[in-house]
Amino acid sequence: MEKNNDAALEMINNLSSYMNTQLHSYFDSKLLRLQSPELLGLLITHFKKWEIESIILKLEEIDELVVLPAMPTFDLVRCLNIILDNAFEAASISTEKKINVRIKVESTYLLFEIKNSFAKNIDLESLSTRKRFSTKGNGRGQGLHILQEFIRREKDAYFEMEVTPQNMFRVLLTLPLQNKNV
Repeated sequence: MEKNNDAALEMINNLSSYMNTQLHSYFDSKLLRLQSPELLGLLITHFKKWEIESIILKLEEIDELVVLPAMPTFDLVRCLNIILDNAFEAASISTEKKINVRIKVESTYLLFEIKNSFAKNIDLESLSTRKRFSTKGNGRGQGLHILQEFIRREKDAYFEMEVTPQNMFRVLLTLPLQNKNV
């Protein structure tokens, strides 16, 4: 029993040390407002990848998230991962290399907004959500179709894409939150 306690304490100390040294810059008060290990893990994984590629991250706004979206957590993580991967791919080949993240709770909805720099003009019509359509070839680049399929299954969920006046590509994912009374 004592060995188990020692092993558990060692694991906690190692995790604490890792968080304080390797992840410290991401654990500001904004991110801790999420209160979701799944979302926090997903975001930190992407932020670390962006940091390695010298992409400038701006956390515009992170609201406290006490209730998760009604969407199953696995589907939520998959949807956000598609958006974050797309933002990374576009920003990494752009001149400015910027990604802005905003997570906002409005009434009974979660708004997840990503704005990223990109290398060339984007024709929104060419960003197809059609099944098996890809501009990347070899079965790659079907994320928008997959995202659309997840969103279609969720009542009152939607996403939109646009190029902002500041010449940033913007994706806004809007998801209903779980009913607190259930």
